[in-house]
Amino acid sequence: MAQELAPFGIFVTIVEPGPFRTDFLTKESLRFGGRLLDDYNERRAQVQASFEQRSGQQPGDPAKLAEAMVRLAGEAKPPMRFAAGSFAMRTIDKKLGSMTVEFDTWRQLSLGTDFEP
Repeated sequence: MAQELAPFGIFVTIVEPGPFRTDFLTKESLRFGGRLLDDYNERRAQVQASFEQRSGQQPGDPAKLAEAMVRLAGEAKPPMRFAAGSFAMRTIDKKLGSMTVEFDTWRQLSLGTDFEP
């Protein structure tokens, strides 16, 4: 989509946010289905406890994210991807690192799949 819109001066930015301190994890915001499967009772309890523990502790400041979004919207050439917050940056750094190791490990096999000249 970004490549299709760029000739028209329209840019696409994918925002990849970490956790931001909103009401998303509060009991007032979250809704869980009423039909429960017993096989998931333990995992469900863990997830719900995690939500309660993290609620109000998220490192991201929504007001600062809004300011960043306004800034990006005003940029002549905004990034295609924007990692919002330190948690997002750490997660992406870790992912890129592991991908690099994996691709480097299999590089020769990968390169060997071309037709021979």
